[in-house]
Amino acid sequence: MRAPLVVAWSSAVLAVAAVAVVLVARAADADPASAWGPATTLLVALPAVGAGVAIARTPGSGAIGPLVALLGLTGAADAAFASWADAAGDLPGAPVAALAFSLDWLPVFSLAALLLLLFPDGRPPSPRWRPVAVLAVAGPVAVAVSGVLREDPLEGPYADLPRPGPAGLDGPATVLAVVGLPVTGAALVLAAAAMVVRFRRAEGVPRVQLKWLAVAAGLIPAAFAICLTGVLLGGDVEDVAPIPFVVMYVALVTAVAVAMLRHGLFDVDRAISRTLAWATLTLLLVVVFAGVALLVAVPLGGGSAVATAVAALTAAAVAEPSRRRLQSLVDRRFDRDRAAAVARVEAFAARLREGRAEPEDVEGVLRVALADPGLRVLVWAPDAGEHRDLAGAPVTSPAPAPGQVVTVLGRGEAPLGLLVHDARLRRRAGLLVDIARAAALPVEMARLRGELRHRLDEVEESRIRLVRAGYEERRRLTRDLHDGVQQRLVAVGMGLRRLQRGTAGRPEIDAGLDHAVDEISAAVRDLREMARGLRPGALDGGLAPALADLARRTPLPVDVEGPRERVSGEVEAAAYYVACEAIANAVKHAGASRVVVRALRDDGGLRLSVSDDGRGGAEPSAGGGLAGVADRVAAHGGALVLDSRPGHGTRLEVTLPCVS
Repeated sequence: MRAPLVVAWSSAVLAVAAVAVVLVARAADADPASAWGPATTLLVALPAVGAGVAIARTPGSGAIGPLVALLGLTGAADAAFASWADAAGDLPGAPVAALAFSLDWLPVFSLAALLLLLFPDGRPPSPRWRPVAVLAVAGPVAVAVSGVLREDPLEGPYADLPRPGPAGLDGPATVLAVVGLPVTGAALVLAAAAMVVRFRRAEGVPRVQLKWLAVAAGLIPAAFAICLTGVLLGGDVEDVAPIPFVVMYVALVTAVAVAMLRHGLFDVDRAISRTLAWATLTLLLVVVFAGVALLVAVPLGGGSAVATAVAALTAAAVAEPSRRRLQSLVDRRFDRDRAAAVARVEAFAARLREGRAEPEDVEGVLRVALADPGLRVLVWAPDAGEHRDLAGAPVTSPAPAPGQVVTVLGRGEAPLGLLVHDARLRRRAGLLVDIARAAALPVEMARLRGELRHRLDEVEESRIRLVRAGYEERRRLTRDLHDGVQQRLVAVGMGLRRLQRGTAGRPEIDAGLDHAVDEISAAVRDLREMARGLRPGALDGGLAPALADLARRTPLPVDVEGPRERVSGEVEAAAYYVACEAIANAVKHAGASRVVVRALRDDGGLRLSVSDDGRGGAEPSAGGGLAGVADRVAAHGGALVLDSRPGHGTRLEVTLPCVS
């Protein structure tokens, strides 16, 4: 068994023995009221012994567990000695118990100094701090020796100093009693300095543990200050001291136990900053209240209710703005990591409101602010009932990876999404709350933009489906006209011709049949033109042959360069109609002498340009042919650029995305 664990268990055994002593002494004491003090002391001391044993079982705790156990044993022994001393004359050894009881709280402060010096690994920050441990032990030893040399050990060592007596006896005892407390106080101050030095060097878990100890260590001077204030106000030290010192004792043991066993139980940074801010605010309000009350009461006279009301209203008016300012100052000084993280996110939100940042960058900002490179932000899509990442991709299961946990993000009552982060951040619950509050606006904007992109993608896909459906419908109509009605009319015409040959020599019948055949031929020509308007048959071979056929039928010289590879049928049809409209404008309105048509694949799309050397000045007026071209291009999700400066010809360039 390790030595620290042996010391801790030995302290536990002695504490149990102290309980037995208290019970025996109480049985011999006829005054039941005197049992309250020892019982209260045991109530706070025994849990400390248990905490010391638990800490001693923790690897790497060093001497911390035994020190906490000794703190508990000190309290239990104090209760035992107090009970035994009260039974003076009735039980043997009462003077010895009174001598030990004369140490009062000094061993507690000595052990507290050792904790501040050795926490959290059981070693001082460096060898040069070892003399502080000697000072911490020397104080109680000096007072104990003083008690041995004194004639009345039933009195405390500081009850009646200085006291006359033989130089050989009371002189050294007085000196030792006077020196003991300052030596212990000096050890406490130096140990606190050692803790500050260690804190500045510490990182990670040791730094968090030291923060827990610092919270309790701050109560040591506070206990002395409260006790001194009570004495100066006329109180008895025996009545004033117990409560603040018991609170300090319990806080010290609790802080060390939590720091060593469950350092991530609460957000210690938030606790420190809030405690300091509220304590400072309370002091400020007391000063404001008292000052205003005195200023108003002097001219109005003492006991004025107006003074009290004015002071209360003034303090209330100062409270909220002062709290915010104080909290900000305390956070920057005592919780710099949290303040820096929140400030980074708030600065990003400010840039976002000014239009100098993108909402989707919030994930990267949070990763830097929380020092978590694996952090993810998932936004809630209420229309789909699912979570999506900031790129808009659905997340089937937001379950975190091993070592990660989920924090829900919200703005008011509305859920915004999830923050998937390192599980170690759970101990900084306050930081997560502040970060989530600061990031609410960027996350909500990212969610809304993602939802908008999703809607636009759906509209785009719907438009492509409509265009494709229209193209397929026109293709079907073209095929039906060619293979159905047109073929029937041709068959009827051929039948009429055969009938005409059978009725030769009858002019009136021949004329009627000739007219019927001519009408049928005209109807066939109209159907062919209609079919060509729905979808040119030349496109069956691709866009390049269709453009070449269009160039042959144009009364102007047309240079054509078509794409070698095929694209989707609806894109080819759209490009063909754009070329038809541009060439028709060049022939009818531009007075051009030459037209150049280029259609090439470029960056996954089809780029079509039609340029002429005409007079220029073309505009896509409402209802005109170019307006129809613009609508057709937009329906395909493409882009149109028109350059038609007067006297410089016209150049129409269209880019159509190729869909599969």
